[in-house]
Amino acid sequence: MTEEAAHLRRLEERLLQADARRPPDVVRELLADDFVEVGSEGVVSNRDQIVKWLSQEAVYERVLQDFHARKLAADVFLVTYRSVRRDPATGRERHSRRCSIWTRIDGRWQMVYHQGTAAGSGDWA
Repeated sequence: MTEEAAHLRRLEERLLQADARRPPDVVRELLADDFVEVGSEGVVSNRDQIVKWLSQEAVYERVLQDFHARKLAADVFLVTYRSVRRDPATGRERHSRRCSIWTRIDGRWQMVYHQGTAAGSGDWA
Protein backbone atom coordinates (compact mmCIF):
# COMPACT_ATOMS: atom_id res chain seq x y z
CA MET A 1 0.00 0.00 0.00
CA THR A 2 1.37 3.42 -0.91
CA GLU A 3 1.93 6.09 1.73
CA GLU A 4 -0.97 8.13 0.32
CA ALA A 5 -3.30 5.12 0.38
CA ALA A 6 -2.32 4.31 3.98
CA HIS A 7 -3.00 7.92 4.98
CA LEU A 8 -6.43 7.86 3.32
CA ARG A 9 -7.24 4.60 5.10
CA ARG A 10 -6.43 6.26 8.43
CA LEU A 11 -8.72 9.19 7.52
CA GLU A 12 -11.56 6.82 6.59
CA GLU A 13 -11.06 4.88 9.82
CA ARG A 14 -11.10 8.17 11.73
CA LEU A 15 -14.48 9.02 10.24
CA LEU A 16 -15.83 5.64 11.38
CA GLN A 17 -14.93 6.32 15.03
CA ALA A 18 -17.64 7.79 17.23
CA ASP A 19 -15.27 10.32 18.83
CA ALA A 20 -14.51 11.80 15.39
CA ARG A 21 -18.03 11.59 13.96
CA ARG A 22 -19.68 13.69 16.67
CA PRO A 23 -17.56 16.88 16.96
CA PRO A 24 -18.57 19.15 14.07
CA ASP A 25 -15.10 20.69 13.77
CA VAL A 26 -13.45 17.29 13.19
CA VAL A 27 -15.96 16.35 10.48
CA ARG A 28 -15.74 19.77 8.78
CA GLU A 29 -11.95 19.42 8.63
CA LEU A 30 -12.22 16.11 6.77
CA LEU A 31 -15.08 17.00 4.41
CA ALA A 32 -14.64 19.53 1.61
CA ASP A 33 -16.90 22.60 1.48
CA ASP A 34 -18.66 21.18 -1.61
CA PHE A 35 -18.90 17.62 -0.19
CA VAL A 36 -21.79 15.44 -1.42
CA GLU A 37 -23.01 12.13 -0.02
CA VAL A 38 -25.46 9.66 -1.50
CA GLY A 39 -26.79 7.61 1.39
CA SER A 40 -27.88 3.97 1.33
CA GLU A 41 -31.48 5.01 0.64
CA GLY A 42 -30.47 7.32 -2.21
CA VAL A 43 -30.80 10.55 -0.23
CA VAL A 44 -28.31 13.22 -1.34
CA SER A 45 -26.80 15.32 1.47
CA ASN A 46 -24.30 18.17 1.68
CA ARG A 47 -21.57 18.76 4.24
CA ASP A 48 -23.70 20.79 6.68
CA GLN A 49 -26.43 18.15 6.67
CA ILE A 50 -23.92 15.35 7.32
CA VAL A 51 -22.18 17.30 10.09
CA LYS A 52 -25.52 17.82 11.85
CA TRP A 53 -26.62 14.21 11.35
CA LEU A 54 -23.35 12.73 12.63
CA SER A 55 -23.41 14.93 15.75
CA GLN A 56 -26.73 13.30 16.72
CA GLU A 57 -26.05 9.74 15.57
CA ALA A 58 -26.20 6.80 17.99
CA VAL A 59 -22.85 5.28 18.93
CA TYR A 60 -21.95 2.06 17.10
CA GLU A 61 -18.80 0.01 16.76
CA ARG A 62 -17.47 0.19 13.19
CA VAL A 63 -14.83 -1.79 11.35
CA LEU A 64 -13.33 -1.08 7.94
CA GLN A 65 -12.51 -4.12 5.75
CA ASP A 66 -11.27 -4.80 2.20
CA PHE A 67 -9.78 -1.34 1.71
CA HIS A 68 -8.62 -0.33 -1.79
CA ALA A 69 -7.35 3.03 -3.04
CA ARG A 70 -7.06 3.89 -6.73
CA LYS A 71 -5.24 7.03 -7.85
CA LEU A 72 -7.39 8.88 -10.39
CA ALA A 73 -5.19 11.98 -10.82
CA ALA A 74 -2.24 13.65 -9.11
CA ASP A 75 -4.28 14.73 -6.07
CA VAL A 76 -7.41 12.58 -6.42
CA PHE A 77 -8.11 9.07 -5.09
CA LEU A 78 -11.11 6.75 -5.22
CA VAL A 79 -11.34 4.69 -2.04
CA THR A 80 -13.55 1.60 -1.69
CA TYR A 81 -14.13 -0.62 1.32
CA ARG A 82 -16.63 -2.61 3.34
CA SER A 83 -17.93 -1.20 6.60
CA VAL A 84 -19.34 -3.36 9.37
CA ARG A 85 -21.45 -1.51 11.93
CA ARG A 86 -22.25 -3.36 15.15
CA ASP A 87 -24.76 -2.34 17.75
CA PRO A 88 -22.95 -2.87 21.08
CA ALA A 89 -26.25 -3.45 22.91
CA THR A 90 -27.63 -6.19 20.62
CA GLY A 91 -24.61 -7.40 18.64
CA ARG A 92 -26.56 -6.93 15.39
CA GLU A 93 -24.43 -6.04 12.39
CA ARG A 94 -25.07 -3.98 9.29
CA HIS A 95 -22.69 -4.32 6.36
CA SER A 96 -22.27 -1.72 3.66
CA ARG A 97 -20.06 -1.13 0.66
CA ARG A 98 -18.62 2.35 0.59
CA CYS A 99 -16.74 4.53 -1.81
CA SER A 100 -15.21 7.95 -1.31
CA ILE A 101 -13.39 10.41 -3.50
CA TRP A 102 -10.59 12.26 -1.74
CA THR A 103 -8.71 15.25 -3.12
CA ARG A 104 -5.82 17.26 -1.77
CA ILE A 105 -7.06 20.81 -1.12
CA ASP A 106 -4.63 23.43 0.18
CA GLY A 107 -2.16 20.71 1.15
CA ARG A 108 -4.53 18.42 3.06
CA TRP A 109 -6.77 15.55 2.05
CA GLN A 110 -10.52 16.15 2.13
CA MET A 111 -13.42 13.96 1.07
CA VAL A 112 -15.49 15.46 -1.75
CA TYR A 113 -17.88 12.54 -2.37
CA HIS A 114 -19.10 9.53 -0.43
CA GLN A 115 -21.62 6.79 -1.13
CA GLY A 116 -22.76 3.89 1.01
CA THR A 117 -24.78 0.92 -0.18
CA ALA A 118 -26.27 -1.72 2.09
CA ALA A 119 -24.69 -5.13 1.51
CA GLY A 120 -24.73 -8.69 2.80
CA SER A 121 -21.84 -10.10 4.78
CA GLY A 122 -20.08 -11.59 1.69
CA ASP A 123 -16.76 -10.52 0.22
CA TRP A 124 -16.20 -7.39 -1.83
CA ALA A 125 -16.63 -8.21 -5.50
